[in-house]
Amino acid sequence: MIDFIHIGEGKTGTTWLQKYGFHHPEISYLGRPFDDELSSILKRMVHTPDFMFNPVQFQSELQKYLEKKPKERKISGISWEWLISSGNLWKGDHIFRNAERLRAVFGDIKVIYVIREQKSMLLSLYSQYIKMGGTLKLEEFLFDPYHSIDCIEKLKYHYTIDKYIHLFGKENVWIGLYEEFKLDKPSFLKKLYSFIGCKNTEYLPQGMDEIANSSLKDITLSIFRFLNHFIRSNNNTSSYLIPIDKLILAIIKNTQKYSSLERESHNTCIPYYNFAKDNYIRKHINNLLLGYLRETMNKINIGKPIKFNKKIEKFLNHEYKQSNELLYEKYDLNIKKFGWVL
Repeated sequence: MIDFIHIGEGKTGTTWLQKYGFHHPEISYLGRPFDDELSSILKRMVHTPDFMFNPVQFQSELQKYLEKKPKERKISGISWEWLISSGNLWKGDHIFRNAERLRAVFGDIKVIYVIREQKSMLLSLYSQYIKMGGTLKLEEFLFDPYHSIDCIEKLKYHYTIDKYIHLFGKENVWIGLYEEFKLDKPSFLKKLYSFIGCKNTEYLPQGMDEIANSSLKDITLSIFRFLNHFIRSNNNTSSYLIPIDKLILAIIKNTQKYSSLERESHNTCIPYYNFAKDNYIRKHINNLLLGYLRETMNKINIGKPIKFNKKIEKFLNHEYKQSNELLYEKYDLNIKKFGWVL
């Protein structure tokens, strides 16, 4: 079936690994990005409500999908940060549930989990929150009881590591450090390829110096946050003064584009009710608008890096000290080398 899955965390070099790192001559990389069929299977696997989830069904769909692929004697794998938390990078409410789903569907499989120093991670997550349509200020986001109620707790990584080791076995779970990835890619990749089972662990892919999906700087972030008020998203569900999505829907009604968006919404929305299809199409329109805005803002990224004030930084150091000590002592992760609080 499939030999390994890379579950994230998001904001730990996942985009680069998906674009370059997993394109090793000995690896049959299935995505991300995925083709439409695999995308539909995996999205439904992480989004289906608990009472509707059937692992046997997903095993069958995956098997049929893989049977249509060329037969290669390679290590096959999937990388998708949504596997760990169903797409919400700053919430931890589905981490254990998804771990159990992955075990039920994939069985004995190798799991790759990359982590990042928490303060740096929170700042990067906030930047990604803005890229995904968020409207809150940094401190509001950090302590918001709706959008990010367990964001701080989620990054006490020992809970997630313990869960995956319990389900898959210690020998089948590899923990990578983002800081090593950033500062010494060849060393990081050598350990990664060794764990996956590649014979050539010295392989260096293209794009070794490329930076993918970098964080927003303060000026661009402020502009982006303001414009997000006009686009509805999972991170901005409030009403807005100018219903851009409704205007676009009226323009494309009875066109080929409308039919295309209708097909896409039917494949990704669970459940899907035909009589309310315009609502699902509006969601896709907003997604397209947000994607265009994200692409534009990434090109004009100006200003200074965002940072916490000293009071919040002191609070976060206190919150993560005990968890980091467990990572250092129990899992022999050399986080001290990279300045994690201990």
